[in-house]
Amino acid sequence: MSLKRILFLLPLLAVLMLSLALHAPARLLGGLLPPVLGAEAWGGSCLQGQLSGHYRGQAYYVSWVAAPEALLRGTLRASFSLQGPISAAVSAERRPGGWSAEMDEVTLTPAAASWFGAQMQTPAWQGRQLAVSRARDGIWHDAAGALRTAGGPLQLVLQGQTHAIVLPPARIVLSVRDERLHIDLQQADRKPLGAVILTADGRIEWQLRDRLLRLKAGYASQNDPDLIVLKVSEPL
Repeated sequence: MSLKRILFLLPLLAVLMLSLALHAPARLLGGLLPPVLGAEAWGGSCLQGQLSGHYRGQAYYVSWVAAPEALLRGTLRASFSLQGPISAAVSAERRPGGWSAEMDEVTLTPAAASWFGAQMQTPAWQGRQLAVSRARDGIWHDAAGALRTAGGPLQLVLQGQTHAIVLPPARIVLSVRDERLHIDLQQADRKPLGAVILTADGRIEWQLRDRLLRLKAGYASQNDPDLIVLKVSEPL
């Protein structure tokens, strides 16, 4: 076979192999997911499929549609629909230099608390048009959007201590500062209550302000309400 014919056939073979991979059964993606996610039932193909399972005792369902044309630009892009304790419409992209995701119609039910840790409690949250992006080296590039709640029971367990609070109307705001992802908890009037910070080196930092602890039954303080009275940093 001549070199000219080989060069002509190579793109056709590449397209054929890509098509076979995209239309392969979705269950072949199972090896990419950690066992802790409890994936159970797969349907469809790698290009357009569905997955259901259980994570920490809660059932979830995910469907997706990949965008094969993005491969021509060296990226992986897909749209997801997540249903369960956390529901959202997600558009995600993975590039050689990092990844990004946009989320809309986000809903967290009280049952989602079990996904964040044992003995955790949270009220229901809703949000629209959230976005995050992160570089391959872990540095957070950008984040935007907010989740809102009408209030309700909030329970955090940090360093063996349980903090049970009745949260007033509040919001969670996403931002990136100093290359770290800040998830700030604020009252509806934007007064800060606390924060969760994700660092580039894979750590999570919890910050609770005196204003938040004043919502605990029996807690009294003469501190500045903005004072960070508890800070916990641990590996993710």
